[in-house]
Amino acid sequence: MFLRLTKKLYICKTVVNIMKHLLLFRWLIAAAFLFVFLQIYYSFHFYYIEQNQLFLLSWNYVLNELLEPGGFSLIISEFLVQFFILPYAGAAVTSLLLIGAGMVFEQLLKHMFPGKNLFLLSLFLPLALLFAHFDFNYFTQGTVSFLLMLAALLVCSRIADSKVRLVVSCLMAPLLFVVAGPVSVLFAGCLFLIELLKRSSRSYLFICPLIVAVFLSLLSVYYSVEGDFRFAFLPDAYYHSELKPKEPVYLAWLVLPLILLFVYFVRDRKLPGRKSRAFAVLIQLLLLTGSAYWGIKTYGELKSSLLKELDYYARTEQWNRIVGRCQGKVTNYLYMNYLNMSLAQKGLLGDQMFAFDQRDPRSLLVNANRTAAVSTLLSDVYFAMGDVASAQQMAFEGYVAAPGYGNPRLLKRLVQTNLIFGAYPVAEKYISLLEKTFFYSKWASEQRKFLWKDDLVAGDALLGKMRKCLPGANHLMSQDGPLSDMEAIAVANPESKAAFHYMAGACLLSKDLQKFKQLMDTYYGTPVLPVLPVPYQEAVITFAEQDTAYWHRFNISNDVVIRFSEYKRQVLANRSYPNVSSVMAASYGKTYWI
Repeated sequence: MFLRLTKKLYICKTVVNIMKHLLLFRWLIAAAFLFVFLQIYYSFHFYYIEQNQLFLLSWNYVLNELLEPGGFSLIISEFLVQFFILPYAGAAVTSLLLIGAGMVFEQLLKHMFPGKNLFLLSLFLPLALLFAHFDFNYFTQGTVSFLLMLAALLVCSRIADSKVRLVVSCLMAPLLFVVAGPVSVLFAGCLFLIELLKRSSRSYLFICPLIVAVFLSLLSVYYSVEGDFRFAFLPDAYYHSELKPKEPVYLAWLVLPLILLFVYFVRDRKLPGRKSRAFAVLIQLLLLTGSAYWGIKTYGELKSSLLKELDYYARTEQWNRIVGRCQGKVTNYLYMNYLNMSLAQKGLLGDQMFAFDQRDPRSLLVNANRTAAVSTLLSDVYFAMGDVASAQQMAFEGYVAAPGYGNPRLLKRLVQTNLIFGAYPVAEKYISLLEKTFFYSKWASEQRKFLWKDDLVAGDALLGKMRKCLPGANHLMSQDGPLSDMEAIAVANPESKAAFHYMAGACLLSKDLQKFKQLMDTYYGTPVLPVLPVPYQEAVITFAEQDTAYWHRFNISNDVVIRFSEYKRQVLANRSYPNVSSVMAASYGKTYWI
């Protein structure tokens, strides 16, 4: 009996010691947990947002940014975001920023309400900031600015002398406005709230920093430093300027004062006994877990994770990975654009296009909408098919629409297209910009050898091939629609098959068999189309079902003829079934006929 009791006491003591050590490293554990979560579910998200912000290693660039409200926090955030191109960097940097905000907030709460264990409550603030990071139109600048604001709150609240604290606060408000933007208003408002809660003598005087912050924000709008009041007073300044921010961007700004008020009103309530305290901890854990689950489910943007993954594979030319990720029934046209582009890059578009769930011409070329995401995709697709003019146009549109200062990925495309066109002064301008970056400067410098060297461009495996795709006439943009452009490209460079197969595929998906027949009659047996892919044979036998002589002209294989006869027999046999399409898809789902 004594041994059992001793053993139980030893186990309890061990558990208590472990818990104490865990509490000592609680923020390190939280950072590790957050890093693992972000790396597993959002690694491609960080690659995606890296390309939409451009940091230049240039004093002129830095000084120009510093002259704008919030310029310092913008420079810091863009400097950090450029490293998101590296594996694990995005998750690591974001975790450190969020956990840093939580740690500073906990110290602020401890100073205001000494003797309280407020770790779990302080976690709600980085959680609120996390939800904003799920939106790729949100700038990391917002979190950097928020962290600076929390640090300023902590510094001011720790100044014992109220007069000195008031003077420092009045100086801190304009300083924050200059270095971090509209968080200065949040800082002054929260500081005023803290002073009211502390019930310090002449706490009403601390409305002065708030007046200073509001006055500066109004001046910035009046003198057109900021274009709108929402950019001067709200976190809209840390979001894509052309878009209205979603709810998570405002969440941290609401959570901060609410937690301050909540802790103030429950500060004197003492929980009797360990069970009551354990129950309070359990309630906080449940609320924190429930909030995390709700926020990730509501704002996590998990539906766009595949798009960002495909975008990264396209950017790094991992075509096999794209094909592998698009197996099965795919209904999103953007995904299909990535898939068909990958097939084209592998030289398999004509042979394997109908092995996948193709729907209409938008599976090949989605409609343009002047957004950075779609314009970047279309630039890649046009470049894959050899339409250099359209690839350049889409790259420029995407660059202009990019949320941040610029898009290094599209700058690379603008360098390539201008080298292909021989527009060397323009290409040099873009090269000079990329040479001021950390991760793209080497690539940019390597492109200088092509400037004013037509022979080197013509001899390059990529640029020379694309230059051959240029039609003889001046061709700066699509004049007669994409089909005519693709035909001109196919004729200009028969070695590049992608343009023709995009054109033929578009005819088949739009049911324009007359145009498809014209293409077959014109180009079959020529360098443009030396052999007929199986899906094209299936299309020929469909529109010329009764003309067997026409089949023989295109050397339709016996396998296709036999399979078509069996297909027709099954269609007639099953036409009375309501689910005939699914029945036929089981056997002929990877043919042109289904």
